[in-house]
Amino acid sequence: MNIAQIPNAEIARIRAMMPPDMLAKADRIAKINGRYIGLARDATLKKAFDAMIASIAVIGISDMAKPDKRRIVALCGESGAGKTTALLTHTAECAMMQPYVNEDGNTIRPLLMMTAPSPCTPRLLAYEGLHAMGYPVRQSLKENEMWKLFRDVLKAHGVMWLVIDEAQHAVDASNAVEITKIGNALKNLVQMPDWPVRIVLAGVAPLEEFLSRKQLANRCTKIPFGKMKGSTGASTMAVVTRLIIFEHAEMKTSLHKDEEFIQRLMHGCDRDFGTIVQMIRGAVELAIYADEKVITIKHFADCFETNTGRDDVENVFVAKDWEDIKPYNASENQVTARYNQQRGSRRRAR
Repeated sequence: MNIAQIPNAEIARIRAMMPPDMLAKADRIAKINGRYIGLARDATLKKAFDAMIASIAVIGISDMAKPDKRRIVALCGESGAGKTTALLTHTAECAMMQPYVNEDGNTIRPLLMMTAPSPCTPRLLAYEGLHAMGYPVRQSLKENEMWKLFRDVLKAHGVMWLVIDEAQHAVDASNAVEITKIGNALKNLVQMPDWPVRIVLAGVAPLEEFLSRKQLANRCTKIPFGKMKGSTGASTMAVVTRLIIFEHAEMKTSLHKDEEFIQRLMHGCDRDFGTIVQMIRGAVELAIYADEKVITIKHFADCFETNTGRDDVENVFVAKDWEDIKPYNASENQVTARYNQQRGSRRRAR
């Protein structure tokens, strides 16, 4: 999430070496990919952000330790649902979260964005936060010392909003003791007596279950990022398909009118909104590089093959029995399930 820190000179050098035609196409694709497509859930997310900001604006020091549901906002949904993109968009649009220069001439960044490490322990989570702020820290610090330092540095740097992406890493490989420690650490962060901190978490299962624990439930607002299902989901994706191809890419197609195609598209992307959008944009990208102006099902089939490595027999866009094909996300889940099953067998054998 820190790719913006890549030196501009390095990017300029690469751009200078690209053929003009390729550079123009790359810029066009980047512009298309940079467009944000909102859903009804974005209104809910904005309200949660506004409530979080208001909870800081109206408090006094004596009120900071009082629990309320506006201190932690959690975006819960499967990989590819669009959580990270939503976070980047909404935080970028929030004026209060942007860097500013204080009265001493120092640049303050009230928003800290980090990714939970994997594997993760309470100590590693605090270390990653310190590293994200650019604070040099000794690896030898004990867990309680690391968390105290993390809290102190958040205050010293003026950080009021902490965004943790892939937050499930903090609990999915942890034991019961570590999970309780992480829950307590997050709770303590949002009720620091001398500095207001609000947390935004984004992740897949078991994040939602973790946030249902008593220590966090009364401090958390959950926003589900569900799948595109039923006639409503199909109607939404038909509109989005047309939006991207006609308005964003300024190209043409008739696929958005094909009900079976929309079903194939959703099924092949495991009905995850973000993955579906990426598939549409991937098809558009293939057409742009081929100097074609009309998006056909072949572009989608080629994109699916590129993403999954599957031939026509298992390609959801051209196969006859496409409904029997398991989307590639499901294939990944099967590998994980087999691994967990084998690991459980080895433990029982011991």
